[in-house]
Parts: sequence; C-alpha cells; structure tokens
Amino acid sequence: MRTLYETGKAAQVRWTSSGAVVLSSGQTLLFSGPQNENDNHQHRVGILLNKKAKSSLMEWNPISERIIMARFMSKVQKVTVIQCYAPTNVAKEEDKEEFYNQLQATIDKKTPRDVLIVMGDMNAKVGQDNTGRELIMGKEGIGDINENGKLFADFCCHNDLVIGGTTFPHKDIHKTTWTLPDMRTRNQIDHITVARRWRKSMQDVRTYRGADIASDHQHLVAKFEIKIARATKQGQTRNRKFHIQKLNNPELNREFSIKLSNRFQELAEIDDGSVDKQWKRVKTTYNTTCQEELGFSKKEYKTWLSDNTIGKIEKPRSLKTQLDDAKTRLQKERLKREHTLATKNVKKETRNDKRNLFQKQRMQWPEMTPRLCITSHVN
Repeated sequence: MRTLYETGKAAQVRWTSSGAVVLSSGQTLLFSGPQNENDNHQHRVGILLNKKAKSSLMEWNPISERIIMARFMSKVQKVTVIQCYAPTNVAKEEDKEEFYNQLQATIDKKTPRDVLIVMGDMNAKVGQDNTGRELIMGKEGIGDINENGKLFADFCCHNDLVIGGTTFPHKDIHKTTWTLPDMRTRNQIDHITVARRWRKSMQDVRTYRGADIASDHQHLVAKFEIKIARATKQGQTRNRKFHIQKLNNPELNREFSIKLSNRFQELAEIDDGSVDKQWKRVKTTYNTTCQEELGFSKKEYKTWLSDNTIGKIEKPRSLKTQLDDAKTRLQKERLKREHTLATKNVKKETRNDKRNLFQKQRMQWPEMTPRLCITSHVN
C-alpha cells in the first residue's frame, strides 16, 4: 500500500484511516490504515476488486492497519478473504504477538463453513523442510525457515491452513516473491493460504514478474475453482438510468416517439376505471420502450492522467520485463539505470498532471459572493 500511495499509482485516493473508493479504472479499493494522518504510509492493507467481485461483496471490515477482511457470495459456499501485512523478522516480539493474536481473533469470528483464504506479506520464510507439517505445506518452498516462518507455520497448523506456494512445482523465479536491492537475493515471504478443507479448490500458486509498481515484491497469483455470485443486499436497489443521450439523434428520437405513441394508443382502448392500474400500465410502457430502444447508460470513469503520461508509462514496464529476463550482471545494471530514469520521468509527468488538474478545478470554482451588510441607525 505504500507503493500505491505514490502519485499516479492510484489516482486521488485518500489513504488515511479506512474506507472504500472507486478508481478511475472502475475498480473498487477497500483499504485499512492507522487513524494518524501524519504516519509515513508504511502500515496499511487493501483489497482491490473488479466490478464482478464488487457485486459479490457481502461485507468487509477494516480490522487494523495490518489486517482487513472481506466476505463474498459464492454459488457453492461463501468466501472469507483476509489480507494482512505481518511485522518483519527483526520486529519486536510484542508486535509479532499482537499481530497474530489479532489475526487469530479475526478468524475466530468468521462463519465456520466459509471458504477461508488468508494471504498477504507475511514476512515469513517457511523453507523446503516440511517435516511434521506435511498436512499444511509441501516441499516446494525456497531456502530455510526463519523465526517468522516458524510463527507463520505454527499459525497455519493451528488453523489448518495450507500454504499454497509450497505445494505447486514451479521454477524458482516463479516461487520467490521478494528481491533484495542487490537484485540477486530472492526470498519467498508473501503467501496465499486456504483452509485444508477447501484445498482442492486451489488450482495453482505462482508469481508473475510483469507488474511494474516500483516495488521490490513480485505479483503473487493464486487460481481457485470458486464461482462467485452476485450478493443480494437487503434494503438496497440498483438505480439504473436509461441512456437518454441517444435521443439527441433525430432518427432514433423519431422512432422512439412513434413506438411510444403506438403503445399508448393501445392503452387508450383499456378502461377498467382504476387509476392505480392505469398508472402502472403507463409506467410499464415507458420503462419497456426505453429499455428496448435506449438501453441503460454505463458509468464512465475518467482518468486525470494525460495521454502523454499514459504513453510514457509503457516504457518502464517494458524495461522491467527486460530486467527480469536479463542474464548478465552488466546488462542488469544498465537496464536498472534506464528503468530508474524512466520511472522518475513518469512520476514527474504525473505530478504535473495532478497540478494541472487542481489548477483547472480552481478556475471552475465560483467566485466568492460579497456579503451585503445592512446597518440601521436609530435617532
């Protein structure tokens, strides 16, 4: 989340406290952070939903700046997803204990039959040795287990969670999730786990190196055989608007008027003396004609980034792909310098776009109306 706080990563998002925002791409971001507005934007978590996932969202709860929970409707069983960010391996023992106690309390409150998925940056290396932990992890891990790894493995054993990244055979570059600044040392510290009862629903877990978000973490992806469904929220209805802008077309306007007039002529022949029934028929006629001829309008989200900036965003992405595929040390160093320079140019352009956006908004603000002061004099 600290990466997305940078200008241009997620436009105009207010990152303090907790909340939900709709991005210019149409995706919905649920985020949870500390109440202090003067923090350095290090401890916060979030869940990014596309439109289909947003329609399946039943509820969500920002637990703390390190834990967020969301519950989704599914065609088979409801799904509870917990996204978290654990303290680092060198953090204080009190912080680690507080985090895992809070995470355990969150799991204890969930519905028992839900499909449970716990994921995030656990800062834990679980290694390849699964002796005594065969039920919750495989032998496809990376390296040796560390102190955080033992805490995380014990937590998974207690809650019967399977560590997905250790169960699927892949190349090492598709297992490691974090790269040190030296560009050589790679570790597996991000994890996606699922309740062992639903282990067969997890099809695959691996990392993808194509995402360029100025982060030293790789994109960890898990595939689940779970079909989400639209969540029905009681007391809430969707306000869909007809695409009335189509009536600006003279031909379409004429056809719409003719069909609407013909249908009203048929209604004129029906007279049952009931005002309520007549009103329902009129309303149904309007709605049916509008739906058939105009359809519903779709909400469009506009980005404040200019076309020039969007074009420059592709360059660091291309360099990031070349950097991942580089073989020699000299080639990596050269591509890293080019990628750093291209990223700085993108940040500069996004700051200019944001400054221009604020300038346009100021020009559109109405001028302050002078107040009228009335005084009275009593002789």
